[in-house]
Amino acid sequence: MKRFFLLLIFSLSFSLLFAHDWKLCVEPLFGLKYGQIDEFVFAKKSYYSDDKLSELNWEIKPELFAGIKTDFGYKDAFMEIGFLYGIPMGTGNMLDSDWYNLQIKNAGEYQYKTHYSESDNYLKHDFSLSVSTGYKFDAVNGEFCRIRIKPDVSFEYNNFSFNGKNGYAWYGKKTPSYYESSESAQSPTYDFSGKDVIDYSRQSYIVWTGFDLELEFLKKITVNAGFQISPYIYAESIDIHYLTNDGTVYLDATSGFFKVYNWSAGLAYEVNSRNSLSLLADFFFEDLLRGDDYTKSYESYKKNNNFNPETTINKPVEGGASANYFSMSISWKFRFF
Repeated sequence: MKRFFLLLIFSLSFSLLFAHDWKLCVEPLFGLKYGQIDEFVFAKKSYYSDDKLSELNWEIKPELFAGIKTDFGYKDAFMEIGFLYGIPMGTGNMLDSDWYNLQIKNAGEYQYKTHYSESDNYLKHDFSLSVSTGYKFDAVNGEFCRIRIKPDVSFEYNNFSFNGKNGYAWYGKKTPSYYESSESAQSPTYDFSGKDVIDYSRQSYIVWTGFDLELEFLKKITVNAGFQISPYIYAESIDIHYLTNDGTVYLDATSGFFKVYNWSAGLAYEVNSRNSLSLLADFFFEDLLRGDDYTKSYESYKKNNNFNPETTINKPVEGGASANYFSMSISWKFRFF
């Protein structure tokens, strides 16, 4: 017992001696997101200049989220861990467009939108976990102004899911040679009231690298701007169509190099040595990702959610995914030491 207390006293003394070199902060936050998630189906071989068969737009107008960040560091080295969670809610509409005449030869004059539908979009969940590490460099360290550069590398996992329900569809009439335009259907062809139409979910694994530039004035106000780019992203998207004959589930496995970007800007005010308030804005842009498209029936998917790679062999289509949104959050940071 005596050795235990001696070790405890030594540890506390050591921690106090070097406390100024270590930092631990916790930062709860709340914000909103505004933008759009997109999914696509492309023809591998197209008779025309365009190869887009289908496009679905999932609106985020808006999404509310909450989260927490922790900042742990030693001297100028740092590690940040963040968790964000979107609050389930209605976020706008789901818009579904198709160009079926793209698959028909000698139909150049009929390359218009043939099918169109709108449904209510509901966010089921949206959460992300990120880990970042880097080092801070002082470019300028004056009495009234300090400029710091923070290069970093990070990893992010994101998982979200939407449900499209209710709504209407305008489907162009099928003739022996082609489909008529969706605009030719003056009244809705189908009414989806009270029905689940589509579920869509996507999980993404993103590697980031970038930097943050901080300008500190009078040791109280800090303005920052940052830029990140993803050397690699891998995303899997699940699309469940409930209203097809037996229900169909699609899996799109997509990836890309240097396809995702994030710009940020913020303002922080230090209330005292332990507390500060911050306002942060981000713009996230995910360029089009393409990849293999897998299918299976809904009944089979409920029993086993694994997809057979053979379902994509010689398949005439491939899947696509993209996203863009603006987010703004307010946070309070508390420094333990």
